Amino acid sequence: AGRTDGFVVSYTPDGTIRWKKRFATASDDFARSIAADAAGNVVVAASEGSSRILVRYRSDGTEVWRRVLPVHFQSPNAVAITLSGEIIVGGYTQSSLAGPNQGGADAVIAMYSSAGDAQWLRQFGTAADDYVSGIAVAGDGAIYVSGTKMDDLQQAFLAAFSPAGEPRWKR
Repeated sequence: AGRTDGFVVSYTPDGTIRWKKRFATASDDFARSIAADAAGNVVVAASEGSSRILVRYRSDGTEVWRRVLPVHFQSPNAVAITLSGEIIVGGYTQSSLAGPNQGGADAVIAMYSSAGDAQWLRQFGTAADDYVSGIAVAGDGAIYVSGTKMDDLQQAFLAAFSPAGEPRWKR
């Protein structure tokens, strides 16, 4: 529909296309990250034009809900689904979304309920640029976030959060 369209395709175990969805506005659109739960339901974090969105699909491809992320939540590069169905999405911001900006780009993560309701938003960073690139959720609900700190050197970071989004540690 525009210069670049994002898409998601679901396949059966034998490689047959089950369903496909396209993110298509007159602007550039990207499917940035995808996660699936044990029942085959899918959540996609995407950039659709100037909006950053989360879309939840049933295993048959039916759209359940679509949520626009807060303004200034940039590039939702990572998404995960907890065992109880909440969605964790991560990216970055250059603004003050959930606290003061630490300088440049700050890492940001947010939790949404399985129904798509915003639960919490956390912002963390350093004086350098900090970007989220991966999220994993442990069996006990602990949230692990990986990313990059960009200053004179490019450095990787790993941070741990409680299921309620409270910081535990960062390395």
